Amino acid sequence: MTALPSVLAGVLLLAAVPARAETPPSAAEPAPRASPRKRHSQGPKARPKRHGRTAPATKAAPGVRRLAPGRWRPEVADALERLLEQEGAGREDYSDADPPVAVFGWEDVSITHRLGEAVFRRLVTRADFKFSEEFWGEVPEVYGRARLRSDYESFRDHAQASWPKEPAYRSYRKGFLRCYQRMCAAEGAKSCARWLTVLLKGFSQDELRNYSTETIRQEFLRPVGEELAVDDIDDPAPVKMPVGLRRIPEMADLYRRLLDRGFDVWVLSGSNDWSLKTMAAMYGVDGSRAVGVRCKVVNDKLTADVLIPIPVGSGQAEALTLFVGRPPSLVVASSGDSELLGYGRGVRIAVADAGADGAVWERKGWLYQPRFSPVRPPQEFQ
Repeated sequence: MTALPSVLAGVLLLAAVPARAETPPSAAEPAPRASPRKRHSQGPKARPKRHGRTAPATKAAPGVRRLAPGRWRPEVADALERLLEQEGAGREDYSDADPPVAVFGWEDVSITHRLGEAVFRRLVTRADFKFSEEFWGEVPEVYGRARLRSDYESFRDHAQASWPKEPAYRSYRKGFLRCYQRMCAAEGAKSCARWLTVLLKGFSQDELRNYSTETIRQEFLRPVGEELAVDDIDDPAPVKMPVGLRRIPEMADLYRRLLDRGFDVWVLSGSNDWSLKTMAAMYGVDGSRAVGVRCKVVNDKLTADVLIPIPVGSGQAEALTLFVGRPPSLVVASSGDSELLGYGRGVRIAVADAGADGAVWERKGWLYQPRFSPVRPPQEFQ
């Protein structure tokens, strides 16, 4: 793929609105600990079902503080400290062959913003899809396929440096992003996640991993905020997309502490599986424990045949049943992921916007944690 000239990247951000962000005062980002779990070439391997040790940790005050000070609510921090104290390596009944399980949501829980959206936005901006008759057949006509294809064919053979000046390119880019948003609104998050994976048809696995790495690296350096896709400078109806990925120091610390205590740590995401595995490694999560949206691969090329379960909504609990096979001792997920949070017993932390009514989740026995605001400085991805 040809590198995009700087003029294109510059013109695309016709407006950027920084998000409110704060750097945690004392939650230092630890280096991730590599998971000791063996990578499975055939994907995640379910362990035997394990009975016991899934009840919520008792409410005694934690004896040792393992977590770095940060922005956890006090009751959430106490529950996590008790869990780390009462379960995991060092206990008499601990078995490395059958460790306690911790499961995390990814987008806007473990990281700031959505990984799959970031990959999609870059593919649109750079026109890096594997365009073909089959590709265009995956774009619903009701969401503007004919116009998108006509716009693309109008600028595709021109020098990339000229694209931002061309009405057809601006119309294509805005239209593709709007197509995605309209589909999400009309058909739901699961259909949206499936579609973003379908559009990767034709990529080789290594090609997608490399593309994901470069996308994450660039997004870590971008200011966190909004990007506007417009037809022209006076466009009254721009399409707004969140930009800037960030790791969250408190979550990085929690992942490391759990791995240090011998927990079997899993991540579920609506992003494609290859991008997720690439990014989850920064928290020390083995690729066999990161489950995103998967599709069949034929001759090392991704196809449009998406596999179930899709780990979004009710699909998260399905994925947990299929791949993990036993109730987790800890679930940290978005407050809307009720099926996942309601799976089994144990410590359940519902992450929601600051100012939300935490009593709604506390009545279910879940703890409420306000979503962590983005870290302001750029970060490095390695």
